[in-house]
Amino acid sequence: MTADRNDDTARLGALAHTLWREQRLLDVLLYRMDVQQLVMAAGRTHWIERAAFDVEAALEELGEHEVIRAMQVADVAPVLGLRAEATLRELVAAAPEPWQDILRDHQQAFLELVARVEETSHANRDLVRRSMSTMRELLAGDDGAVTGADGYGRTGTTATKRRPLLLDREA
Repeated sequence: MTADRNDDTARLGALAHTLWREQRLLDVLLYRMDVQQLVMAAGRTHWIERAAFDVEAALEELGEHEVIRAMQVADVAPVLGLRAEATLRELVAAAPEPWQDILRDHQQAFLELVARVEETSHANRDLVRRSMSTMRELLAGDDGAVTGADGYGRTGTTATKRRPLLLDREA
């Protein structure tokens, strides 16, 4: 009986460690999304691709770690009388002390981090939309024709000269 209890404790400990690692990865994702937002807001176009790559890399690493967590949950859940696909909420409800408190802390941290990631993601999408809209305005004239620096439209006809456009109209 003691060997089983030690094995169960080891499984719960490994899961708790994995959950802690996932929190760190979510934090890294949030940092990289913040950097992406700052790069876009500053108009530092030469860094946008790098910032997007960094976000994608963080998401990929997080996805790989989620597979590990799912395997550990499938290993721990039956010990607690739960199905292999148990949620963290279900694990918290079924776990004995002190694991219940530990898992609850992880659950709360995840809820907070995911909310912040979603908020930042929405802000970044809005920033991209505004940037795309600004670029369309810069490239399109009143009639929607793109006018090059030489004063010709996309069809090769002479375009009327327009006043210079400002990149940041809200500044």
